[in-house]
Amino acid sequence: MLRLISSFALFFAMSGFVSAQNQTVSGALSQSGVSAGDSVTLTVTYQPTDSDLTTGLGLRVHFDSSKLFAGDVANLLPTGLAGDAQFQDDSSDLDNDSSTDKFLNTGWFDSGGSWPNGVDLPVTLYSLPFTAQSGFTATTINFSKSSNAAGYSFVAESVVVAESLSVAITSAPSINSDNNNDSYSVSGTCNRAGTAVFVLMTNGASSDSAGTPTSCFDGVWAQNRLDAGELNEGVITVTAFAELGSEQATASLEVSKDVSGPVITAPASIIVAATDASGTLTSVDAITAYLAAATGLDNVDSDLVITSNAGSVFPLGATTVVFSATDSAGNLGASSSIVTVTDQA
Repeated sequence: MLRLISSFALFFAMSGFVSAQNQTVSGALSQSGVSAGDSVTLTVTYQPTDSDLTTGLGLRVHFDSSKLFAGDVANLLPTGLAGDAQFQDDSSDLDNDSSTDKFLNTGWFDSGGSWPNGVDLPVTLYSLPFTAQSGFTATTINFSKSSNAAGYSFVAESVVVAESLSVAITSAPSINSDNNNDSYSVSGTCNRAGTAVFVLMTNGASSDSAGTPTSCFDGVWAQNRLDAGELNEGVITVTAFAELGSEQATASLEVSKDVSGPVITAPASIIVAATDASGTLTSVDAITAYLAAATGLDNVDSDLVITSNAGSVFPLGATTVVFSATDSAGNLGASSSIVTVTDQA
């Protein structure tokens, strides 16, 4: 029996059932998900087995530069630092991941095997800030070694930078009397299928919503059951609230509500004498002055273009002249008066 126990002990020792010696590198993100334009910082820490001191470590951090723009390294551990941290092209695919194309190369060395002496373990090696590029989607940051201590294995797990929930409003037209005042439609995009999107329209103390959310499908959403009729005129804030599980996102933009047409004031009616048997030309001074006398006022637009239905000739008798203008929201205002042309006799 003693011989059997001794044989098992020898087997476990020869088979590696002893504590492995590792140099472990870990990466932690300041936030798990980002969208285009957001910043995120990767903090890289080091922990050897039993907090051993070693001869050092050569470390590479790989990333996809089309998705992440790397900033300047911060908090770089000075103990045993061998040269400057350098960004390099990953042309040899050193992390066996074709999606990454750049890496940050750093190294620490102590010939006496005392690295990293004088610091508490685990220790922060450095912090590396990234900014998510335009069109960002989820990406992976990998670690690889250029060198490590003899008798130790290099251990590291990749870090996933997730794409955070996002929503955008792509269509929210201005509101006027003829354009969706009582049946308003808003649409947009999102980056997760099944996202619930709730739309709210506000103006001061007044607000309106569809009551129930719409769902994002194939990257787009639309809400067609909004009633802007109860909202005051002026600037309307349209806000989309997106929710999927515990994640939330918002987007907003401002549109104008203008349902009042311009107030047009026609000049007083006039009587003019005919210049010939057919009537009088519009170009005569009295009619020119009359047509130019129309005025207009709008609650939004300061510059209005007033036109009329006057022809080139006013015939004998009474002609109703309609003056009108359309504001930038498409609302029409009009007013009229009469030009009476009397016979030459």
